[in-house]
Amino acid sequence: FKVTRTLDLSNNLISSIHNDSFGCFVALERLHLQLNNIDILFRWVFRGLAKLKVLNLSANSLVQTVGDYTFSNVAGLRRIDLSHNKLASVHSAAFSDVPSLREIDLSNNNLQRVPSSCGAFKATRTLDLSNNLISSIHNDSFGCFVALERLHLQLNNIDILFRWVFRGLAKLKVLNLSANSLVEVPQQSIGGLPRLESLDLSANPLHDFLASVHSAAFSDVPSLREIDLSNNNLQRQASLYNQARYSALLTNITLRTLDLSYNRIAAFPTDWLRHLIHLEYVDYSGNRVLHSPLNAGMFSGLKVKFLFLSKCNIRQISSSAFNGSTHMKVIDLSWNKISMIPGSLFRHNPMLEVINLRGNRISQMEPAAFAFLAHLRSLDVQNNRFLCDCDIVPLQQWIIENTYTTARHRRRILFENATCFQQSSHAYLEMLRWDAGKQCWMKSTVVTGIAFASVLLVVCCVAFAYSSRFQALFWYEMVKAKISYRRKVPADAFGGNEYNAYISCVPDSNDEAWVVRHLLSAIENPPYELEPMKLCFPSRDFRPGRPKTASAASGIRSAERTLVILSAGYARCSWTRLELSMVSEMWRSGERSAESLVVVYLKRRGEDWVDVERLPVLGVRKNRWLIWPLEVADRPAFWMKLRRSL
Repeated sequence: FKVTRTLDLSNNLISSIHNDSFGCFVALERLHLQLNNIDILFRWVFRGLAKLKVLNLSANSLVQTVGDYTFSNVAGLRRIDLSHNKLASVHSAAFSDVPSLREIDLSNNNLQRVPSSCGAFKATRTLDLSNNLISSIHNDSFGCFVALERLHLQLNNIDILFRWVFRGLAKLKVLNLSANSLVEVPQQSIGGLPRLESLDLSANPLHDFLASVHSAAFSDVPSLREIDLSNNNLQRQASLYNQARYSALLTNITLRTLDLSYNRIAAFPTDWLRHLIHLEYVDYSGNRVLHSPLNAGMFSGLKVKFLFLSKCNIRQISSSAFNGSTHMKVIDLSWNKISMIPGSLFRHNPMLEVINLRGNRISQMEPAAFAFLAHLRSLDVQNNRFLCDCDIVPLQQWIIENTYTTARHRRRILFENATCFQQSSHAYLEMLRWDAGKQCWMKSTVVTGIAFASVLLVVCCVAFAYSSRFQALFWYEMVKAKISYRRKVPADAFGGNEYNAYISCVPDSNDEAWVVRHLLSAIENPPYELEPMKLCFPSRDFRPGRPKTASAASGIRSAERTLVILSAGYARCSWTRLELSMVSEMWRSGERSAESLVVVYLKRRGEDWVDVERLPVLGVRKNRWLIWPLEVADRPAFWMKLRRSL
């Protein structure tokens, strides 16, 4: 192994690695130990791996702290992956003497604080602490990470950011704080990050952006390009945005991407978005716009190129809503409640390339609405309410003239499954395949449509009946067994009691597994020279070729008692209800008494008592139920009680 550079031992059963286990791998550069059962790392386990650059220890069983100087023998290490373990802490000297460490992945652990070791993290560029148990980060917690560029803190329990928490991260470009418990971003908490480009604050309980995010929070973030505020509780947007100091603050931000999707903002925040002069991408999807329609000039002055307004409860759009937004290239209005598209809606948006109108209530649309869009290359109008009638012929003709045909002869626009609803067949058809001439001038096709629908209905009914034939036969046998029980199994069918008890439990369930593992062996093959008993187990003691209901009825008749294995699902099972109906029939006829019913209750830990109101037969013997003990020491006494009951 002296020349081996890569060693992959992942997905094995390794539980421990002793010191100097890799002493022969002097040239090793990549070591993969993920998906094992390693629970401890000794101090000299990696001694001799002077050339190691990549070490993967993810998805193991490391539960305690990574000890001091554990990786001091791999000075050339550049990337280490300790994710998906159960680490509670990392020793401050764990990465000592590892000056070249570039990337550390500690995600999906149980860490409660940020590891600190100024001698080891000066060259680290990526630190992933996502999905841990970190609840707070104190000032200068990242003071040692002077070269850090990417910091992932999502999926933690962070509820507060102190003023100088990120001080010293002059090279940080990406900061992810999503899925935490932040209610505000205080002044200068993210200040002093001159190279920060992307900030993710999604899935936090922020209520008001400029109230939750302090006015000076972005004062020293000149390179910020992207902010994700999606899936918060943002609501208000008018009270603070008109103030001059906020306008000046927003003007100085070079933001290009803003995600406000899935919040509770009632009106589109046009007033303060106009101050973001570099903004190109806005996602407002999932907000419930209460002030409809989209008014004239609502987006005027915005230099946005990508605008997403999906699922915003928009019902009506003014014909001049997008006037003054000459830079737009993509508009997404999908899954709203728009019923009409004005003919001049996109007249002043000559740069539009993609329009998404999917999932609305549009029944008519004028081709003139897109006549001025020389760069349009995609139009999605599927899942709307276009009718396949003569009024849609102009739109159909325009689609034919502007659709991509073949790779050699291309037109301008790509349509995404443009469909219309044909009333005669009650089905959606592709507009390009609907024969307008035939439908408009030959009304006799209505008869054909009705006949086709009738045949389709008959075929579906026949197919359903054929696929459900076995289930129908099962219910027929159940009803027949309940009504004609005495005729099914005559009273003199058996000369005596062949079994001590008939077992009634939910088929193919954990209850039946309990019977096989515990009950049969304890009763039929008892220890200490006890007399064995014979039990009728339906899944075992059935007669081949005989209906299941008839076998159950004969088993109940030939057993001295009925042993009910009761659980939460017993009362909901139709088969067990049928078995109890047979038992109650024997009670009414005088063939059996209430004493013949023995109930064993498999009560799981933390489970409520089962409700037997629908099965009064079980309620008669409720005070005599035998409860399966969870403690092993109590089970011998349980088996003796059960044998006495049988």
